[in-house]
Amino acid sequence: MPLLILCQGNGYDSNTEGFLGVAAKFDGQVGGLMIEKQGVQYGDKGDSLSAVYKESNTVYNRLYDYLRVLQHLKKNADWWNGDVYVFGGSEGGLLAGSMLASYYPNVKGLAIICYGGGLKFGEAWSISSGLQKKLEGADSIAVRTEELAVKDTLDSIRQHSTF
Repeated sequence: MPLLILCQGNGYDSNTEGFLGVAAKFDGQVGGLMIEKQGVQYGDKGDSLSAVYKESNTVYNRLYDYLRVLQHLKKNADWWNGDVYVFGGSEGGLLAGSMLASYYPNVKGLAIICYGGGLKFGEAWSISSGLQKKLEGADSIAVRTEELAVKDTLDSIRQHSTF
């Protein structure tokens, strides 16, 4: 069966219970995966920030956690057909769309509920595109060129919109 992943926002509450309840509605047709952020425990209501959360809650840590779990599942989960469907909201939209779907080749579907991180979509997209180049080993000039190319593309879309 395929795997359905939810990438939640950067809040310090636990959304796992609700998501796993949604995944259960598929009646055994998908497996559900949601990884709590470092320093957030299952069931936390977000009424306090732990030191671990303050020190460790980065979108990159969350990406690496998902990639490690997917690597483990690929090797050990005989129930999984390798297909992945991802959706994310708020900072989870950034994680799902610009990062996880870019780094994991078997993503068959992607839904971004909203794109968070404190920036407008166009700002975050150009930055995340530059960061992807940097992770690929590009130098600072290539990173900046990528950021500007995305900004130029978005500007062109705005200028030539048919809506």
